[in-house]
Order: sequence, then C-alpha cells, then structure tokens
Amino acid sequence: MEENVKFSVVSVCYNVKNELERTSQSLKLQTYHDFEWIVVDGASSDGTLEWIQHEPLVKRFISEPDTGVYNAMNKALTLCQGEFVIFMNAGDEFFNPFVLEKVAVALAENPECQFLFGDACIVPEFGRPFFREYLDPIGQQNICHQSIFYRRQLFQNFGKYDEHFHIVADYDFNLRLLIHQQIVPYHLNYPICKFYYGGLSSGAKYLKKQREDSFRLRLKWGEREKLLSPSVVLLDVKFDKGDVLALWQKYNRSFTKRLVYRLGDSAGLFSEINNMLFALVWAFDHKVRFEICSKFSNLGSLGWNDFFLPFTDELCRSKLMNVNRRYALKDDDNIQIAQLKKTENVQLLTQDVFQKFFENKNFSTKVFDFPELQVAGNSFAAARAFAQAFYRLNDKTIVELKNLTAERLTEVFANGYLRSVNGAELVDDDFIAVQMRAGDIKKECLWRRQPVLGAKPYAQYIRKFFYAAETGLLPCAKKIFVFADDFRLVRQLAFLLPEFRIFSLCTPFERGFDYDNFMKLDEEVRHYGILKILANIEICRRATFFVGTRVSNPSWFLRLLLPEEKVKFVDCHRLMWQWQFDELMDGGGVQIIKIAGVPMLKIVRTPTKMKYKLFSALPLYKIKQKGIRRVHYLFGILPIWSATL
Repeated sequence: MEENVKFSVVSVCYNVKNELERTSQSLKLQTYHDFEWIVVDGASSDGTLEWIQHEPLVKRFISEPDTGVYNAMNKALTLCQGEFVIFMNAGDEFFNPFVLEKVAVALAENPECQFLFGDACIVPEFGRPFFREYLDPIGQQNICHQSIFYRRQLFQNFGKYDEHFHIVADYDFNLRLLIHQQIVPYHLNYPICKFYYGGLSSGAKYLKKQREDSFRLRLKWGEREKLLSPSVVLLDVKFDKGDVLALWQKYNRSFTKRLVYRLGDSAGLFSEINNMLFALVWAFDHKVRFEICSKFSNLGSLGWNDFFLPFTDELCRSKLMNVNRRYALKDDDNIQIAQLKKTENVQLLTQDVFQKFFENKNFSTKVFDFPELQVAGNSFAAARAFAQAFYRLNDKTIVELKNLTAERLTEVFANGYLRSVNGAELVDDDFIAVQMRAGDIKKECLWRRQPVLGAKPYAQYIRKFFYAAETGLLPCAKKIFVFADDFRLVRQLAFLLPEFRIFSLCTPFERGFDYDNFMKLDEEVRHYGILKILANIEICRRATFFVGTRVSNPSWFLRLLLPEEKVKFVDCHRLMWQWQFDELMDGGGVQIIKIAGVPMLKIVRTPTKMKYKLFSALPLYKIKQKGIRRVHYLFGILPIWSATL
C-alpha cells in the first residue's frame, strides 16, 4: 500500500530492558514502515542505554533522570516529527503486524480525524487475555493510551500532559480534548495493542497515588457520570472479501481434523447461519477442517446451494445426517456414532462443538488473532469477517429476489391500506430500514422476562435520529422500509410516523413467524418464505441506517454485514455475545431476591440452564464521594462514617 501517513511511536522506560525488547520486536514486525521510534529512558542502570544505542530502529532517544512517566512522555513530544503520535511504552506491544497498516488506511480515508483509538487487549498477570469494551459517552471512561493515535498538532495547540497527575494525566488530557475542545473521537473496530497488567497504572503499590489522582480529577472535571463528549465516529477495518475467502479455503483444506456441521436442522434461517459463523470461528481457531451438511434440510433439498454460492465441501450421507445435530439425544447409540465417524474419517459432529461456542462466556470473551486472514478481535469481529466473505447469493436467487421485490413491495398507510409500488422507490442510502419481530419472539421474551417490543420504540428512535439529521447528519428522504413478520406492527409504525412513507414486503395476513408451523409447509412454500426473508435482508443492506432488535437473528446478521455506524438497536447500545446481554446489559434474564432491601440471591436464566449466586449479607459496604467528603455506608443506605480528604 502507499505509505502516506507518518507515525511517531514513543516508548518511555526505566530499568526494563527485556520489556523494551518486546516492544521493539512488535515494531519490527509491522507491515507498514513509515514510522519513527522515539525512546526516552530515565537513566537506567541495567544496560538499557547501551541496548538503545545499538538498536538501529531507534530514531532518536533521551537518557536522563525524569520526575515521572508523564514528564518523560512530554520530553518525547519535543522529538516527534510524525503526523500522528502513539505512546507504546516499554513492555506493551502492537496487537499484530497489521496494526499500523490498518490505522494508516483509516486515517487516509478520514483526513479530518485528529483522535483515533481502537480496542485494547488486556493481558493480566494471571488468567486469559480479554478486550476492553468502549461505549458512548466515551468521556466517562479512560482509554488505554497504548491504543490512541493523536494528531501531533493537538499537543501544540492544547498543551502537553499535566505532570501534577501521577497516574491519570493521559485521561486528563483526553478530557481536555473531548470535553473542553469537543474534538470528535474516531473508533477503529480493530485491536491496537496488548497492554500488560503490572505497569504504573495497574500495580497495587500505586493504589494511593491512584486515589489521589482520582480526587484531583474529580475536583477539576466534576463527576465522571455527568461528562458529555461528542459522539464517537465508528470506523470499520477494510479487508478484501475475496482474499479472506480464498485464504480461508486454502488453510481449511490443510487441516487434518474434520468437523461436519449440520446446517438447517433445528431453527430458522438466520439462527442457523449465525451459529454456523461462530462455529467457523471456533473451527479455524482450533485448526479443524470445516465442512457442512445442509442438503435435505429446512433450507431445501440442495441446502446452502439452494440460495448461496458454495464456500466449502459438503458431506451428506444419510446415516451420518440422522445423528448430526446441535444436541445429542438420550437414545443415540454412541458406539454406532463413533463407528460412523471412523468410517467417514470425521472426528467432530455438530453436537461435539455446539456448546463450545453457543452462549459460552469463555468463547465470547476470547481474544482471536488470525494473521493468515488478517482478521483479529473478539468472536463477533471474527464472525463478521466470515459473514462478509462467505455470504454470496447465487445467480438464480438474485433473479428471484428481484422479481419478488417488484411483485410484493407495497406502501402501507395507517388505516391498513396498501398501494403497490416499484422497487425504484427505495433508492440506495435514501431510506431508513427497521426490523420488528413478533411470532416466536413471544416465547423468548417469556424466559428472558422482558416485554415484547411494539412499534413505539422504533418510532422514537427514528424521530430522534432523523430530526437530528435535518441539521446535516442524516440526509435522506422520509422513507422507511419495515422488515416484519406481523402486518399489525407495520400499520402501528405508519400510525406513529404519519409524516414518513412506510414500505414493506409484509402482507396483511401475516401474524408472526412460527418455526414449527413453517416446517409443516411443503418445500415450495418454504422456499418462497426463505426468499422473502432474503429479499428483506437485501433491501435493509441498502438503507442509510438500520434499526433492529437484539432478540432477532436477522438483526444480528445485518449487524455482521453492515458498517458499524449504520446499525442501531432499540434494546441495547452495542451488539455483543448473547450471555452478556442477560447478565450485563438489560437484565433480561436476571432476578435479584432481596430481604429487607438487602440483595441475597441472584438468579440468571438462559435458554438451557439457570445459575445462582449468593450475596454476602454482612458487611454490605459502600463508599460514596460527595464533594471533598467520603461517606461510608452500611447496607448501601446507612451512613456510618465520613471523612474529609
């Protein structure tokens, strides 16, 4: 690629020669070479200076006593000549060799960007690495400076780090930019760094300094929860879909251990496809050859090939198909299954791997890096790359979808009246798309203990974004395409948004999709039903932005396909893995039992199990900061001690 952005990579160090060598190695592996490495050493006595002097990668360096890490970082800024600066201090490293290349592409495509950050992979002293999630409003949380690229001009215009802070001067500087100067932050959906716990900000011995800095920060900026910063601009990593497919096929064929995954056996179309994508991530991570078994399924007699271009081999022998499913049955003959696997030279079937990724906490939080494909991130990011590379409609399906849209697209009015319209009414990027779900969702809401969403939250969301857009943020016509399985929802939306034109493929007789009833239909009718779902998906892909719901698999899939900035959800901020919603996001599957206001028992429900967690009754202790006083509470409500700091 053309190298048109120059980076200054800054490392400060003191008596950490081995850690500095680790940082150096990650720089040497970068595929993008237009960068300079600046090292500021605090007069180390372990041979660090001699190593720096003989390291050709170091462009400029200082070795002298300093008054702290931020004093050293400020010194480094006087040596930097790059357009963008990142502080990758000794011991920390770039996540993989492609980081600078991906960032350079993003900056070249967004020349107005001054503050770009990505995901940080946290490497604890014990346990597995994990990603730190960043959510709006971004000013309410600190960002690892190892994952931030600052335009160097920002330090010249708005000052350097405030050295009165020992631990959080980087957060203070970010607040200066984001809160005071209203600099717009850009988030690149890609891991930037590996941050190793045990440094200055994460060591237990610095706890006192952390508390002092936290107090100073609160006096300067006020309560963190009240800080409002500009909305984050979301950027996706660019990659060649054809390259990902070709490279995956090459490596997939090279694996000796085989998994035959049954597709189209247990659920609706996009439930099957979404789970297959996560199975692909699991298989590639474990170097297992991935093949599918999709013929004579709920997709049709040809299975995947009925609608899509093939991406891998199929193994569909009848005896093996009969025992290849998500969950093993009690009356399955394990000896017979083992013999079938041996005969077909297959080591894994669907039931052997399904629970390893489906709603599995360890899988959802795992850090993935597939350098062969240049794909990195959490399980969702990896599945996203596979979705964009493997989801390819065949020619027959494309023609059928075009004809279906031309025949069925209608404009819906609040009184239920329909008017047939031409597909040309929905020009690319000139309308809003939403998905509203009924039918099977009622069963899911029952065990999630949450209400069924009607049309009202969608109407509120659309009004919020559209009328903010009339100032220039969202230039599009007042048109909405509704992807729904119940016509009553479409009519409700038309009633709530009378100033918008409402379009849909939903017919007046539809009253919610039910998978069990759908499977009782003949194959031709089911084929048409799947075509209609795909037609909805293809129209939604063309919209200015899409509003969906997390409890719908088509919404999940569109989140995988669409750019991140185009997707909004009415029931969560960001789409993460399923278990995280129930436990962390909206408490859909969580119940807390209290006695006299004291939490005693937490019950977490999922589709397959129920988990219990006991709370410690005594002491239920809480500390709240009120101005310059710290108040200690018993049971969260009884003040028992206060002190002035």
